[in-house]
Amino acid sequence: LCIKYERTSELENLINTHGGQVVMEISGWGREEGGYSAIAAIGLYMLGKNKIDCVTRLVGQLINCGTDEVLVDAIKLATLIGAQDQNGGGALLQNIIDVVHQKHPDNQVTLVSSVN
Repeated sequence: LCIKYERTSELENLINTHGGQVVMEISGWGREEGGYSAIAAIGLYMLGKNKIDCVTRLVGQLINCGTDEVLVDAIKLATLIGAQDQNGGGALLQNIIDVVHQKHPDNQVTLVSSVN
């Protein structure tokens, strides 16, 4: 509803105060259709509103969640952040890579086939 009614400030506040809970609750929404997940769509919307700091925090929450599907969303959003803030996006991507290597020390990562 925040996106539908352009309530960007309320959405930003929700991400900042309850982001970790929201990520876990909606991380699967939209994946079954093969498109972007709801959490990626929220991040894209906020980037479109020039809320880079908010999306950076959202990516941090995705990294902390640590599931492979959510890490795919983190990669997508961090890459887009990097288009506007190369250092910030690069640091986020490095954090994601570190988490992936911790989760998959044998380097058998399924993320590549999951990226849309």
